[in-house]
Amino acid sequence: MCSRLLRLAAIALLVGLPSALRTETSLACSCIYFDPQEAYSFHDIVFVGKAVRAHHIPPEEIDDLGAQMVTKFEVSTVWKGPPYETLWVRSGAPGMCGFHFVEGQDYLVYAKDWHPHEWGNLITSSCSQTRELADGGDYLEALGEGQPPESGVVGPRPARLGDESMLPTWGIGLLVAGALAGAGVAILAVRRRARRT
Repeated sequence: MCSRLLRLAAIALLVGLPSALRTETSLACSCIYFDPQEAYSFHDIVFVGKAVRAHHIPPEEIDDLGAQMVTKFEVSTVWKGPPYETLWVRSGAPGMCGFHFVEGQDYLVYAKDWHPHEWGNLITSSCSQTRELADGGDYLEALGEGQPPESGVVGPRPARLGDESMLPTWGIGLLVAGALAGAGVAILAVRRRARRT
């Protein structure tokens, strides 16, 4: 009788434990809905652009707004704000009302020109009605025809990004240094084996 109860308890534990430990994604975001006119009025900059580069902000540098990424955009159409051809926008984690931009995708972006910050002044969220361009629908219709950006006009570059043009050079340099170090270790190992024999 006792061993039968132990077996039943073990089966219940094996069956029930995985479902008890399963985690569900919980979003801690609650937004006020903006219709197209309200979204336009509330935000300082409205544009369509392609996300060309996303940078993660180090955890120790995340500000009180929770922005965790800064994304560089190549702008194709402007409705509101300076006619930047290139600009950077900060955003938070999706579960915290942030917006996750995917490099290479086109977006309709509504952004606020927030307090100066070393990772950039412009900030957006999922509550702003920022969305993939393909989902623009009523918002694009309400905006009407926008204006092209001015060629060569670049928005304020976040100070913390450094020189982006150096990033590929650093990457190649580290790769070459690593390959040379690996080759050096391999040569030393071969020489040591040759001496032993």
